[in-house]
Amino acid sequence: MSNHENARTVVRVNQGDAFVPMNGVSVKVVAFDARDSHHDRPVRMAISDDGFIGSRFRPGDTIGLELCVAANMNVLVVNVDSQKNVTPAENLSREHRQSVYRLKMVVKPGSRRSTYVKYPENNIRMLQFNGDGSFQLWEVAVVAQNGNYFITSQVTWEGQCYYEDGRVTCPIFDEWSQMCSVLEDFVSKFPGMKAALPRHRISSPKTDPNTEGLPTGFGRVQWYNIAMGLGAIQTHDGVVRVHFSAIKSNRRFATLTSGQVVHVTGTKPVTSNRSTNFVSEATEVIPQ
Repeated sequence: MSNHENARTVVRVNQGDAFVPMNGVSVKVVAFDARDSHHDRPVRMAISDDGFIGSRFRPGDTIGLELCVAANMNVLVVNVDSQKNVTPAENLSREHRQSVYRLKMVVKPGSRRSTYVKYPENNIRMLQFNGDGSFQLWEVAVVAQNGNYFITSQVTWEGQCYYEDGRVTCPIFDEWSQMCSVLEDFVSKFPGMKAALPRHRISSPKTDPNTEGLPTGFGRVQWYNIAMGLGAIQTHDGVVRVHFSAIKSNRRFATLTSGQVVHVTGTKPVTSNRSTNFVSEATEVIPQ
């Protein structure tokens, strides 16, 4: 199962200069000017309703996230690198009422004098657990689009842990052993949650977005990962890749959601030095 198939966008709430992806969790954004040789004067960034945090970032600037999690939250914060290695993030708080995590990312030069922050260095991930062992994996990220920078949040996985053969398992991560181990270690710290885990896997029918009932030239979004700025659209001619730059939107921040109907006005062959299963890429996508 692709890690994007269950992706869903969530409503973001901004409270002053704090970004609140869920109750009990707040995120603040700071920036360090590359011209400050000591990087010791961070600037707290104001956050607009659409997550906008600024546009005057230069190559070499550093953007920092500070994630605060209330003590009563069953949340595990992790870092995931480009090889999908998973490591629990370090709690920097000395207080019992909350945990504090920090992430720094460096602004890089892009094409046409633009800048960006690289995936997956641009995001920190949170596993939010419920009492029955079900969970959501969140990505809180800084994303650049056309010179504008935004803070975003998205649920990219939703799953269920089980207790089978004397150990905690998670079917959707069967092919991601490191994430399975992190989940097992965390759940094992809570005897009540572990005792409540189902003993047998429950299969649910898989429903992929399809083009049934759609006219030629239209498709449905299979998945879209905000932090990556990439997604997939099921069209009558097959699955095509979509980059945020192809999304035509009146909003300052362009995004798509799983299951959304879109008009794909054109495609082109994928040309990339990286390995990919995509053959075609959308050149223009108009959300409906």
